[in-house]
Amino acid sequence: MNNKNEQTFYWTQDADSTLQSCMNEIALLFGLSEATTLSTTGWRFSCEIQRDVRGGSLVSFSVADVKHAPLICETEVCADETPNEYKRAARMAAFRALHALLPETALPPWGILRGIRPGKLASRMLHAGLVAENVQKQLSSRYGISSDRAALLTDIARRQQPLLSALTKSPRTIAVYISVPFCPSRCLYCSFPSAVKPAR
Repeated sequence: MNNKNEQTFYWTQDADSTLQSCMNEIALLFGLSEATTLSTTGWRFSCEIQRDVRGGSLVSFSVADVKHAPLICETEVCADETPNEYKRAARMAAFRALHALLPETALPPWGILRGIRPGKLASRMLHAGLVAENVQKQLSSRYGISSDRAALLTDIARRQQPLLSALTKSPRTIAVYISVPFCPSRCLYCSFPSAVKPAR
């Protein structure tokens, strides 16, 4: 698919717009935008899903110059064949490729995460039987989360486990989430409608 900047994205399952959105999100982390990527760098991005001969899928993210000379290609193995896993793999491959091309750019501490409640990732891994040390490694390798944030998420999830297990034993239990939409700073992954409280 060609957009107005001639960035080309390849995607199976007829989901070009979804993948392009993923790529643009990661490009923004490195100071590139859809409107300026080509004019600033002269790079051409492409992303595609490939079948691994050993089974499963690989997502590859490539960067070439305007003459289509390859600069770098990163691949990420998909853990399963789901749309969310394809998107995670595409974001992670793009994250590594752009970091290799722009090493001076400070990496965001929350990696490729977008949305809300990153603690869910750590909770699911602990629930699946991973020990805390391996959870931290998975958060860093699969999502690009910094080691200190991965440790924080794992610690929070570990402390929540006994509380959540007690709550699920009662069929009459409900969970209530209360949002206070003013934060001293805003995490890049946050999708809540919120504002940063001005300093006084």
